[in-house]
Amino acid sequence: MNSYDLLLHWLSARPGGEASTPVVTDACIALAQRDGVWRAEARQSDWRYYFFDALHRLGHVEPAGRGKWAVVPPVLLWVSGPSRTGEAHLYGARSETLWEGLQKDFGPQLGAISQSNGPALWKFVGPRSEAHTLAQILHSKLHEERGEALLASLPTLENAVRHFRTWSLPDPREHWEVFQVQRSPGPRVLGVWVNLPGGQPMISGVYRTVRRQPPVWVHVSQDPDDSRLHARLLDDRSPDQSLVARWVELARSGQIHLTYDATARTLAVPEVNVPLPILVDRALRLASGLCPDINTDLPQRSRVFTHITPKRARQARRVLGLRVETSHG
Repeated sequence: MNSYDLLLHWLSARPGGEASTPVVTDACIALAQRDGVWRAEARQSDWRYYFFDALHRLGHVEPAGRGKWAVVPPVLLWVSGPSRTGEAHLYGARSETLWEGLQKDFGPQLGAISQSNGPALWKFVGPRSEAHTLAQILHSKLHEERGEALLASLPTLENAVRHFRTWSLPDPREHWEVFQVQRSPGPRVLGVWVNLPGGQPMISGVYRTVRRQPPVWVHVSQDPDDSRLHARLLDDRSPDQSLVARWVELARSGQIHLTYDATARTLAVPEVNVPLPILVDRALRLASGLCPDINTDLPQRSRVFTHITPKRARQARRVLGLRVETSHG
């Protein structure tokens, strides 16, 4: 059992399956110290992201109000379409007792696939009718796999930004940083923050204040049918808005692309120092069933999602606004 499994079991065993953000952070720091990866100079929130973010992006845990997290009740997702025999994945709360009980009822039909960068995938293989029985034992229902459907339902990130709250353009008298897409030594492309020099003309991009707390985040863009610049506020209560805006700028730069292997059915998303927006990332993880692997052999270090059909790859391209380079093994 790795640290991700321990964290998920720990939260599942808490009263109500809940914990405050400070308590979760302390648990993640303890896991970092246990695994020998803890660094005193790192921010405490970095360790929460290191361990807990994988559980959130897979759908095991969700925010339960401001400053609190809760484990999701057990959810069984059927991933084999309309077929009568296939595969289902179990997400949400879990425990050793639950595992032992399910093993007694379903034996070799239930297995666990360990992964180094996330909790083990609990996987059922067998008739759909028996998957319904498993869901009933969990006091739940059998749901259809939502990864592909979620991807198809998402707007493009560029359209999503247009629905954020309108705001005033950044005041040049304040101290701002602007998000830039830069090529590091070698082929790698990264998104970085740089100080905005005074008097520099305003251009499209993502801006944040440096001296104001909490910082104000603003996305500045030019609408297709309007030559003027428009600004939209990126709500600090919804950190995903800043991710969406930064990926819009990453796509607009034209410097990165997705890589799809049609034979292996893998989709490589470049690591650019900016996490994927949560719903895009979750859709790909649910479609895959697993956390992405890290591939350092490609020209750009990438996160590689498995079990991605051509249709799913096209949807990811549409949502992110990135071109796709396709290979065949």
